[in-house]
Amino acid sequence: MCIKHVLQVAQFLETSLGATVRTVTIEKFRYAVDMWGAKMTTGGGRSFCEYMGGEGGPVRPGWEFARWLVGRSPHTLPAIGLGLVEHLDHLLEASNARSLAGFAHLEKEVAAMLDERAVLLYPTHPRPAPYHNQPLLYPFNWAYTGIFNALGLPVTQVPLGLGRAGVPLGLQVVAGMNQDRLTLAVAQKLASSGVAHWVNPGT
Repeated sequence: MCIKHVLQVAQFLETSLGATVRTVTIEKFRYAVDMWGAKMTTGGGRSFCEYMGGEGGPVRPGWEFARWLVGRSPHTLPAIGLGLVEHLDHLLEASNARSLAGFAHLEKEVAAMLDERAVLLYPTHPRPAPYHNQPLLYPFNWAYTGIFNALGLPVTQVPLGLGRAGVPLGLQVVAGMNQDRLTLAVAQKLASSGVAHWVNPGT
C-alpha cells in the first residue's frame, strides 16, 4: 500500500468535507509487533494455545509446526509461532514488561489524538495485497492491523480498487474508543463519492 493513496484520500476529505488534515508520526508503532505479542501472551485468562485448540484442548505448537511443514495443520504459521512464543513466555518477562509500558504510553497518545471528531487514515499493509503464501516472506507485516486490534479501537477497512500489479489496495479508517459510527460514516462517504470502490481482482 503506497502512502500516496492515503494522501489522496486525506486530500479528498479536506476538499470535499472541509476536514482539517495533518500528518502525524507515532514513533511507538515501530514496536507494534513487540507490544502486540506482549499483550497477547500476558493478557490473562485462556492461553492462545487453548483458543487455537477450541473444545479439543490446547494445541501443542511444536507438533502443529511439524504438521504445518507437510500441509496437515489447520493453523497458520503466525498462529503457531505465537503459540511457540507463549511457551517461552517465562524467558521474555523483562521484554514483555518494557513492551507493556510502551503500550500504555501508546494508548494515552492515541486516545489524546482521536477525539469524537477525529479519525486516523493508516495503510492496511505496507505492500499491495500479497499473493497466497507470499506473507511468509514478510511475517510481521500484519502489525499494521494487529496494533489496532491490541488497542481495541474501531477500524473500517476501505477498498481502493486495484494497484498496478492488479491486486487490491486499501486503507484503514481508525477512530477512538467506541466511535465506530465515525469510521463507518467516513467509509460510506468515500464509497458514495467513488473514491472507495471494490474491484474483483479475478476479472
